[in-house]
Amino acid sequence: SRLVAEMDEQEDILKTLQKAYAGYVANGEESSDQAQELADKIRDVSEELEENRDTLKAAEKAAQRLTDTQENAAAAFSILEKKINSQEDDLAALRRQYANVVLEQGESSDEARKLASKISDLSGELNENKKKLTAPERAADDFGEALEDAGQDARDSGDGYTILKDVIAGLAEDTIRNAIDSFKELALEGDKALAMLEARTGVTGDKLEGYEDIIREVYNGNYGESLGDVSETLSTVIQMTDDLDKASLTKVTKNSLALSDVFGFDTVESLRAVNSLVDQFGISSDQAYNLIVQGAQNGLNQNDDLLDTINEYAVQFRTAGYGADDMFTMLMNGAETGTWSVDKLGDAVKEFNIRMSDGTANDYLEQLGVDADKLVAQFNKGGPEAQEAIDSVMKAILDCDDATLQYQAGVGLFGTMWEDLGADTVASLMETKGAIDSNSDAMSQ
Repeated sequence: SRLVAEMDEQEDILKTLQKAYAGYVANGEESSDQAQELADKIRDVSEELEENRDTLKAAEKAAQRLTDTQENAAAAFSILEKKINSQEDDLAALRRQYANVVLEQGESSDEARKLASKISDLSGELNENKKKLTAPERAADDFGEALEDAGQDARDSGDGYTILKDVIAGLAEDTIRNAIDSFKELALEGDKALAMLEARTGVTGDKLEGYEDIIREVYNGNYGESLGDVSETLSTVIQMTDDLDKASLTKVTKNSLALSDVFGFDTVESLRAVNSLVDQFGISSDQAYNLIVQGAQNGLNQNDDLLDTINEYAVQFRTAGYGADDMFTMLMNGAETGTWSVDKLGDAVKEFNIRMSDGTANDYLEQLGVDADKLVAQFNKGGPEAQEAIDSVMKAILDCDDATLQYQAGVGLFGTMWEDLGADTVASLMETKGAIDSNSDAMSQ
């Protein structure tokens, strides 16, 4: 800036003068007229430099106050916009109420007159607020007092205050213009986002207005990169879920955006996985999201196949008598042995289910010394009994002293997954003890 450049020049001059004065001192001529004149110049330049330093400090304080003022103005605009939206909703409700009263009691009834008066008052307030939101001169007035405070610290700094005042005025004008432009852009973006939601879902009327509220609530909660981003995610949620209420739609939309932002999960795929867990295990969507977050945090998506594994194999875990928590704990236990793909872990459970159901497991069970008919019947009951049957099978395999028989039985019961994963991984996979819990607050965190 001009002031900083002037200070740099003064510092250079001061160094030159001080160096020259030092020469007089070294020669014992500090009392000479030339030395005294030089000392006076040094004093004058030093005072001017100190005044400029004070002016610069005051300018820095004022700039910080201006920044705070800008932030406060943005917040005030946001509050005003929300108030306008609320007043428009109230006005629409009053008009509907007025129309009903007129039909039932007539325009001259006391109730109709009261409502007409309320409508008139609210319309006036609404119009005034809209003017405040769009008129630059109104916005400028709101800045006036704050700008006066911002310049207070510089008032005693001479010419520096004039410079500072001009800078602040220019910044204020730019801030007002930018704020108004931003709100116009936001309004246009909101209209476009709502139009796209209508096109994607086919929803109109009051229901569409409710969805507009959801879009703004989600976006104001700092979810999504834009109103359009939120609208796209909400439309996907609407398309892929049953008739959810407003609160549930809002929460699922926020969760979907959070998973996308944090883990890079595709919204369609994450919703499909959530629906699969809800349908197969009878848990809530909140619990499903908690499990997916914990799974990702524990490395189950290292091969980008966690969501695919959930969608493909949730039914297999349920068939084997396991719950949703069991499924994720088993996958985590199996992955901790070094398995690079959780898809293979899910496939192992699938192959076991098939062989236990089609009779191909019986011969291997008998060779392991197990009553095949009894164990298969127990497995087919599902639930805890199925898990006990699986535990018995795993114990029989791992306790087998004959390595060849153990290998043959493993392949016979788990297919090629026994070869791919190995005995230790399969044994870990079938263990249901672990720390994953669908009732944790992993999603909210």
